[in-house]
Amino acid sequence: LGKCWHQQQIAAFSEIRKSYHRYEDFLEKVFKLACKKYAPQAIVDTRTKTLPSFAEKAIRKLPKSETIQDLTTPTKWKNFFDPVNEFTDLCGARVITKTQYEVERVCEFILRNFTIDEVNSEDKRSELKHDQFGYLSVHYIVQAQDRQEILGVPVPSGIGQLKAEVQVRTLLQHARADVSHDNLYKHQFKVPEKWHRDMARLAARLEAADREFTRFVESLDAFAADCVAYLSKDQIEE
Repeated sequence: LGKCWHQQQIAAFSEIRKSYHRYEDFLEKVFKLACKKYAPQAIVDTRTKTLPSFAEKAIRKLPKSETIQDLTTPTKWKNFFDPVNEFTDLCGARVITKTQYEVERVCEFILRNFTIDEVNSEDKRSELKHDQFGYLSVHYIVQAQDRQEILGVPVPSGIGQLKAEVQVRTLLQHARADVSHDNLYKHQFKVPEKWHRDMARLAARLEAADREFTRFVESLDAFAADCVAYLSKDQIEE
C-alpha cells in the first residue's frame, strides 16, 4: 500500500502539473515586465517541478515518525503526508538582480501584487545574527488569488489558489547559493565541520564584495544621472 500511496501522489501531481505550467508562464511574463522597471538587467528564471523530482522529494520529506509501511489502508492516506497539496515549491521563479537595492524593489513589487504565505516564506537576511555570514536570499511563497491581472498579464484560470516559490537575490548571492549551498546541505551524508567554517569565511567575503559592488553601481548610476541633468547633449556625447 505504501507503493500505491506514492503512485497516487505522482498521478495527482501529473494531473495538476498543466496548471503549474500555466502558473510558470504567468510568473515569467509578470517578472520580466516588472524587472524592466525595477531591475532592468535582472535574470528571470522559472520552472515547474519535474515528476522525478516530485517523486524523490515525496519520499525524502516523509515525516520522520512515520514510514510508508504505516499506510496500512487507503483510508489513512488523507490524514497522512499529502505532498501534492502540501509542497509549496511545485512551481517557482527566481529573480537575480545586480544589486541589493534592486532586490528590495523587486520584493516590494511582490508584496504589493501577490498574496504571501507568511508561514512558509523566508527572508534569510533577517535570520542571520549580526556576527553571522551565510546564505542570503528572500524566498516568498506566493498566490495570485483575488487578482484578475498583474501588470496587464491576465491570471490564468485555475491557478489562483496554487502556490509558487519566488526567490530574489543578487548575482553574488546566487553564486554563493548555486556553488556552495547545494553542495553543503543537499548531500545525504553529514559534511565535516571544517568545510562549514571554510564556507562561512567565503560567505563573509562574498557579502562584503556584494556590498561594495552595490555601492559601485549606485555611484556610477548617480554619476550618469548628474551628467544627464547638468550637461548638454553635445557635452554628454563628447
